[in-house]
Amino acid sequence: MSRGLEGLAPSTEVDDRHLGAAEAPTPQRKRRRQDDPDVVIVSERRVETVPCEICGKSVPFDTFLQHMSTHEQEAASQPEPDLDAPELVSRPAVEIETQGIDCEICGRLVDFDDFAKHVEGHRDAASSSSQRSGDMKACEVCGALIAAEDLEDHLAAHRVHQELLDSEMRSSTSEIDIAAQIVEMARSGGSGLPGNRSAAGAGDAVLVRWSDGHWYAARISQTLEDGRHLVSWDPPYTTWQSESVSTDSIIPRMNQPREICNFDVAVAFVKRLFELKAQEEAEMQLEVVYHWTREENVTAIVENNLRPPGSANADGTAVKVLNGEAFGRGIYAATNIEFGRSYGCGLPCAFLCLAVPGLVRPERGHRQRRGHQGLCEGSDCYRGGEVRVYRRSEHVLPLFFTDASEAPRLKACAVEIAEFLISKGLGASEEEALKALKVGQTVEALWHGMYFKAQVAKVHPGAYEVTWMPPYHKWPPYRANQDAVRRYGEKESRSHASLSFVVE
Repeated sequence: MSRGLEGLAPSTEVDDRHLGAAEAPTPQRKRRRQDDPDVVIVSERRVETVPCEICGKSVPFDTFLQHMSTHEQEAASQPEPDLDAPELVSRPAVEIETQGIDCEICGRLVDFDDFAKHVEGHRDAASSSSQRSGDMKACEVCGALIAAEDLEDHLAAHRVHQELLDSEMRSSTSEIDIAAQIVEMARSGGSGLPGNRSAAGAGDAVLVRWSDGHWYAARISQTLEDGRHLVSWDPPYTTWQSESVSTDSIIPRMNQPREICNFDVAVAFVKRLFELKAQEEAEMQLEVVYHWTREENVTAIVENNLRPPGSANADGTAVKVLNGEAFGRGIYAATNIEFGRSYGCGLPCAFLCLAVPGLVRPERGHRQRRGHQGLCEGSDCYRGGEVRVYRRSEHVLPLFFTDASEAPRLKACAVEIAEFLISKGLGASEEEALKALKVGQTVEALWHGMYFKAQVAKVHPGAYEVTWMPPYHKWPPYRANQDAVRRYGEKESRSHASLSFVVE
């Protein structure tokens, strides 16, 4: 304490050097000295203060001894600390702060003197756990070692947590969450398919790009130390010599059913559904379609989605016209898996996709008079019997690569995904789409066993009132049952296909 008072002397005299010789203090003046902030000048006398090293307060010199005795009394009233405690305890402010060490095992701050004992406690616990390791089992979810008798409760906690996450995701309307659920449903529905493996190893059938730029069937004989593969050729090229090829020059054979739902493609599809939902004229009927292609094109389609000719893949490669453009430039598909099989050039599998029509407009003007059929300006989709042509990639979502034997099971999964999207308000079933014909929409109405081109004039419960289009525009309006009206361009009717044909 004497150290804190050393060199200080009380004074009640006013120092003119600090107040200023030309200006005498007034009773109202109260300010601090600029050269010594601890000196407060009030009226005509100054008060010397001393900073307390314990609490930090500035205490008047006259009461400093009394202030320090207060701290001593507080320190005396504090209980003695337990020096045997392994953890660092808080000390009174008057004591010297105890230095601690952070334990790297549990993260606690431990008193320096107790640190060795604290670490020894961790060693004992680890030794005890090691002795019980025979009774410990790894959790298949998180990998943690759990006592055998507690494992079931631990797994139950995981299940409850997953149910909460699933419930939250199912109720979400986020594009990302909806796409994630689509991918999960596709993976679950496609589990066990023989072609799901993506990596190629010794003994696997592959396609090899040779120096002429074409792909040839081969089989990996051996994987070399430098990462290259030694391949032998499949018929009819068995007489060719085995060759060492780089990993970039081979792709696994795409001749077996597999799940191929791409998350980024699913997000783009869901975004497009949201856009179409806001367009009053858009048709939202979700349907399953199939697309055939050569085997060497399969990998690019899986990674980039089906793309119309003239566009480019993510790697910059151009998409070319391979099989003509009979119904306009777009992505060709069909509602029947057997339709277009020849375009696979012997490949047993086709892409099974979920698709949405969007805006479908009939041909007008001279193209209509010439009987032109195909994807017209302003349309997202052309429908002609089993044929579908889509202008944009976002209208098609490839889910599976399937052959005819696996198609029924995988189609059922695709229908479940469609029903999930419909529950989110992002699509319509075939029945709902038929009921959703709008006033002014071009249709075909069944009359006396034949379909005639017409236009919806009014919508009634279970029926439509139509007006006939040229050359039958002078006929009177006709009220047709819902089942007797179909969209223009559909060459089949669910209930009348065997006894009707279209007259235009």
